[in-house]
Amino acid sequence: MKLAHICFADDLLVMCHGDSNSIKVIKKVLVDFGKITGLLPNISKSTVFFGSVPLATQHLMTQILPFEVGRLTIKYLGVPLLSKKFIKECKSLIDKVKNKDPYPKGHPLGKWVNIIKLNGGSFWDVEAKYNDSWGWRYLLNIREKIKMHIDLQIINGSECYSWIDNDGKKVQFSIQEVWKVYRRDRGKVPWYHVIWFGQCDPKQAFILWLAVLSRLNTHDRLQKWMHNQNFNCVLCGQGPDSVMRLFFKCEFSLKVWRHMKSHLFFKGLPDSLAKNCAHAISISLFKKHLVHH
Repeated sequence: MKLAHICFADDLLVMCHGDSNSIKVIKKVLVDFGKITGLLPNISKSTVFFGSVPLATQHLMTQILPFEVGRLTIKYLGVPLLSKKFIKECKSLIDKVKNKDPYPKGHPLGKWVNIIKLNGGSFWDVEAKYNDSWGWRYLLNIREKIKMHIDLQIINGSECYSWIDNDGKKVQFSIQEVWKVYRRDRGKVPWYHVIWFGQCDPKQAFILWLAVLSRLNTHDRLQKWMHNQNFNCVLCGQGPDSVMRLFFKCEFSLKVWRHMKSHLFFKGLPDSLAKNCAHAISISLFKKHLVHH
């Protein structure tokens, strides 16, 4: 299965080997997470399940992490989860995610598009209607531009080219190639590698990217088109928040930031997003200089 954990709305299932070393690793992660966020597992509501683990090892593991020992079958939201059925359903879910075709033949969404939107016709010929959604109208409006880049050419039995890039070169079709055509290339900013790197979390990196560009939907932006709304900071109540207030100027968030700095041994970092990026860039350039010399 190669599953390490499964997240639900407000529950978490963590899988590990049935030995004391594995449970120590999980405990350390939970403790470290609690030190940073202040969130700790509720011991009285947490349960551990063993499968083919000797009683002596079970006793040792519950001494390390004192969760209540549960017995199969288990229930989630009142619904029994049989172990074999649970694994089978998880594997089915993984297989669907791995499937390259998200809307196979007969899929309800595919049927809906063909019957409601296309009415049995072709995507290239259907006309936009006044009550169509913005997304659908946008797809219809870019059809002529898409046609300029489509040229299906069969190379062999297992390979074909179906897309022409901006340089007129025939390449294999991919979402990345389409994105290259429609994006506006504004050049690389000097701080991109501070946010985007191999081990980054895409969600966190995207939010930080928007924050650096001052494009987060903070109060100072929302109040431009949402009038007569209460835009006081929910943490300190001292005026509408902005990127700077959200991270550094709000009394509460500033305390959190400085507390994080002290625990992570980064006391010298400035209380500014732009200055932190500049600081990270200087460190990166210094490391590159050392490597080259």
